[in-house]
Amino acid sequence: MGYTAIAPCYDGIPKGTMNTLTIWGLRLAAIASITSTLPLANVYAQEQKPATATIHVYRPKSHLIGIALITPAIYLDGTELQPLHNGAFFVTTVPVGKHMIICSRSTEGGLLLDFEPGRDYYFRFNAKNFHGGWVQGNIFLSQVSFEEAEREMKKLREQTVPSPQ
Repeated sequence: MGYTAIAPCYDGIPKGTMNTLTIWGLRLAAIASITSTLPLANVYAQEQKPATATIHVYRPKSHLIGIALITPAIYLDGTELQPLHNGAFFVTTVPVGKHMIICSRSTEGGLLLDFEPGRDYYFRFNAKNFHGGWVQGNIFLSQVSFEEAEREMKKLREQTVPSPQ
């Protein structure tokens, strides 16, 4: 028996085309490997928590003259966020971490909290010891549950918070 050279079989594909197909196949494999990691990158981006927490500060409507007339400002770490009007609320975001929130410039009656990313916090304006409705008492914020805030805030109007300059 004689030796016969066997030519490679390309199933009817013309010579030179196989190299082109190989190159395209490698390109498609490279694209597939790149895009297969994209969903993981998207999942990772979605799992990252925001760097802020949301606070909801509200003040139930008061008909007592002294309390109704005062408009205390709400401060975060000594910086004014917003004056809080009678029968109103506002919502804003704050950086995560420990912060003092208070409804006057003094630190007395303030709440020192460690705000967590993506969480909502609810604060209610309170007034105590107002004799005859005149400003002689204490004003302060107290942290309340979502359920309590939701129930009381339904009757209030929203104040817009100016954007930071």
